[in-house]
Amino acid sequence: MRPIGQAAIACSSLFLLGLSGSHVPPHNDELLILGTWELVWAVDDGVERQTDRNRITVAADGWTAGDNVFSYRMYPHTRPKHMDWKHAGQVYQGIYELDGQTLRLCVAPPGKPRPTEFETRPGDGRSLHLRRRVEPKLP
Repeated sequence: MRPIGQAAIACSSLFLLGLSGSHVPPHNDELLILGTWELVWAVDDGVERQTDRNRITVAADGWTAGDNVFSYRMYPHTRPKHMDWKHAGQVYQGIYELDGQTLRLCVAPPGKPRPTEFETRPGDGRSLHLRRRVEPKLP
């Protein structure tokens, strides 16, 4: 086979491997966050609380917690990573860390500045949550 033909076959093979869908880009948090997450640990307003193992479901078109549906937007290229939620005309600003099967969130109440660290103190109104994936991510 001529060198040009070999190069064409090699390029075609690499192209087809790229279309296989088995590789998720490393910073594609918008896909990696999809699924159902159970609350493992929570601190609200600086006080640790008992976990009720409540679940949230994250889909491409919304974030569902109980009867509430939030729209959301992720900013995975900021440090720390930012996420905003909107519900009933209120905007909640937070930060997140997604590490495989765990999701850590720190969220400020509406009208308060976005947290810069994963911490909460009495009186700041923030919520700090650790969640664990309980179902496989959605396609």
